[in-house]
Amino acid sequence: MDQREQASSSSDFVQVLCLEEEIAALEQNIITAKEKLEHLESEFRITEKKKTETEAQITMIMKKVEEKDQELRQKIRLHMEKKDGLEKKCGDLDARYARLSEDLNELSKTLQDKNDELKKVTDELIIAKREKRIVTKKRRFVSRAVMVSLIAVILFGWFFFNGEVSSWERMYDEVREQRNESLEKLSEIETYISPAVIKVNSVYNSGVGSFKISDDLKSSEMRYLQFDLNVYFSDDSIKEATIYLDIYKPDGSLDSSSNSPSGHTTSFDVKGTGNVDFGWGNSFYSTYPAGIYRVDFIYQGVIIHSQKVEIKSSRIKLS
Repeated sequence: MDQREQASSSSDFVQVLCLEEEIAALEQNIITAKEKLEHLESEFRITEKKKTETEAQITMIMKKVEEKDQELRQKIRLHMEKKDGLEKKCGDLDARYARLSEDLNELSKTLQDKNDELKKVTDELIIAKREKRIVTKKRRFVSRAVMVSLIAVILFGWFFFNGEVSSWERMYDEVREQRNESLEKLSEIETYISPAVIKVNSVYNSGVGSFKISDDLKSSEMRYLQFDLNVYFSDDSIKEATIYLDIYKPDGSLDSSSNSPSGHTTSFDVKGTGNVDFGWGNSFYSTYPAGIYRVDFIYQGVIIHSQKVEIKSSRIKLS
């Protein structure tokens, strides 16, 4: 009995030692895991701090980009307003130029008539002088006085109309100089804004092959929103160019498809200055809800033309 108890006691002692070793190993593993956890938590805090700083930098950059974009749009708007004002002034000067040209022509015609009258009176006086050879000295004196008076009056009238014509010619030259100056300023503004300018002639609803359906833009009838436009380049050396088209829906979102260029609705190529007929839509059904759309034409990253297009509702209002 004593030997069995001793053997059992030795076996229990060995087991206790093994357990203590396992417990020591587990405690060491726990310490190592805690250290790794603390290291990971430190790295996580550093990463979170960097993330916060990066987000703040991104927010600041986006704010600066937005402010720069608004500033650029404001400058473009101001220059477009100045351009429109100069175009209107050029139109007024052209009208004034035409009126002055008409008045100058009228004055020239009047001057010619006066010259004809002067020649006619001179001829009549010469004829009268030849027919009245036998006259008294008094009558000759009177005739000569009358002739001199008539000539003086006619010459006065001739000089007067010449003075008027000269005045009109000066006004004509002044208006022409103002017109040329305005055209030069307009050219400078167009060059400053962009090397390209777009003039939209018409906007209409079209089908396949640019076939016009209607000038009346109704939502249910829409297929392609078609633009007939002219493109002008200030640099004559530009032979080919790509212009991007951005169509913004009434809710402010950009209209695009899987085939659209990145950040744009679509694009089209032009070969130098000339007329372009281009549309966007679907040939089978309408993709245009009713509302007001904004259409931007972009060349070299600059909006060279922007306008609003209204698509009307097709529903019939019941009274």
